[in-house]
Amino acid sequence: MDTYATGNSRTGHYRRPGDYRTYCGRDSRTLLAHPDRMCQRCVKAEAADRAAATTVAEQHQDGASEKREAEAIAQKLTAKMRATLPAVAAAGSWSARIGLAHLPAGVTYPSLQALIRRGLIEEFETGETATDFRGRPYQVTHHRISAKGRAVLDALTQAGEECAAHASADRYITRQFPAVADLLDIEARQAAALVTEAEATDGTWRGEWIGENTTTTTPGLFPLDREQGALFA
Repeated sequence: MDTYATGNSRTGHYRRPGDYRTYCGRDSRTLLAHPDRMCQRCVKAEAADRAAATTVAEQHQDGASEKREAEAIAQKLTAKMRATLPAVAAAGSWSARIGLAHLPAGVTYPSLQALIRRGLIEEFETGETATDFRGRPYQVTHHRISAKGRAVLDALTQAGEECAAHASADRYITRQFPAVADLLDIEARQAAALVTEAEATDGTWRGEWIGENTTTTTPGLFPLDREQGALFA
């Protein structure tokens, strides 16, 4: 990090980012490459500032990593699990007593268990007890969406909003610029056809040998194409 001088002093100072003021509150515009000593106030303040910035950067990286993980999990959920997760969030928390099959609206037992296995719904106890049909006491289990589940729900919500925005844009283009919409549709179909052909011929004799040997210029009984190639040349 660059050091700066104040006045004629050989003491080095650190400047605040984006400012001419040093950490110790002085105005400094002169670089000092080899100071005799460092201002201790600047050294301590800069170290604290750097530590805070490092913490923020690490939190941002962790948040980005968690977001990517949530998006990956969201993509793997079935349609029923995607429909159940918002219902769980809306329900808050509820207890599951033995013999009672009441679940919040929109929550099905198979999807509930699947979301629990994925860590998107957590089970917890509050100390509440009940008695089973044999008269034995047991701890009542409660359910609620987990922090991981909320992150996945946010990812699902964002994906839904993006799909809606794309659909709205497509409808607008189709309505206002039909010629552009037709062109985009043609390009999309052509791109899909190229991908399909590439996948069909990749690693086959058709794609690797016949296609590479259609070099003859001698007229034949019928036109040569990629599928016929040199086989009929």
